[in-house]
Amino acid sequence: MLQGGVCAIAAFGLFGAMPFYWYLLREVAAAQVAAHSVVWSALTLVSLVAGTGQWRDFWTMSVTRRNVVVYGIVGALHAFNHLLIIYATASLHVLDVSLGLLLAPFIDGTLACWVLSEPMSTKQWIAVSVAIAAAGAVGAGNREIPIIAIFLPLSVGMSNLLQVLAPVEMFHGITLQTTLLLPPAIIYLVVLHIQDTGAFVQAGVSISAALVGGGVLSTLPPLLITRATVLLPSVSISALQYIAPVVLFVVGAVYFLEPLGWLQCMGFGVVTAMAALFLYETIRETNRVNAMIPVLRTVYLYDSPVQSSLALADRPSLEV
Repeated sequence: MLQGGVCAIAAFGLFGAMPFYWYLLREVAAAQVAAHSVVWSALTLVSLVAGTGQWRDFWTMSVTRRNVVVYGIVGALHAFNHLLIIYATASLHVLDVSLGLLLAPFIDGTLACWVLSEPMSTKQWIAVSVAIAAAGAVGAGNREIPIIAIFLPLSVGMSNLLQVLAPVEMFHGITLQTTLLLPPAIIYLVVLHIQDTGAFVQAGVSISAALVGGGVLSTLPPLLITRATVLLPSVSISALQYIAPVVLFVVGAVYFLEPLGWLQCMGFGVVTAMAALFLYETIRETNRVNAMIPVLRTVYLYDSPVQSSLALADRPSLEV
């Protein structure tokens, strides 16, 4: 449990601090940085799969026609998220990324309710409605539509929903979606190199090393989350994920000194409060459902008793 908590905190904390790194590459086009991130991330993940002896399992169990289609789309959505975050950092809109990640769980829950018919309580619907209104207040305070804060949670929600259609082991899923993006990323970078507009090598050793390092560094948060999900209940992960937007908020407001008036502060405060309410209701509902399921029961098949364990792997550790 402790190891899982450390992995989750490190993953979300590192993700929240990534703008420090991306800002070093602000002179390079965001699309080019994202493409390099895909290339070096894919090479890192494939090397890990091969180095840990999982290549056969990965190829036979994860690389199916259905998974390739689903994770190809998921990979494109994740690449879009990556591009948004890199662009937001270069243009000093880190607070919009923070707001988008605060809104992501609301979008996840709403999409799951609409598409998968998962229930949502009245309090959760109230939290969603108030949070969206508060996000609008943040946009009004900035006198602009928070495009990044709108598209980021929508993209995250759609990618999470799609992964339900083709469930695979998390590490293999991350590797598959990143590897599927490798060919178009390489083609894009080769075209840039032919046109003499590529930053790799031509922009100097430090920029080239930073482009490679960005790809390798980008693999750490998902790998840490993969480990954390094995050791922690899903509700704990849901609670700890708010570390990332909190860190991003501090980075944007304190380090990058992005504009933050009273209306934006109020909006962020209300969204955070609604996130706490939404999480509270999620934990309470999970506890209620788990309490209705016996840990061990006897199932009679053809007059023969068979012991069947029904303990949930993600029994929550957060009691409310």
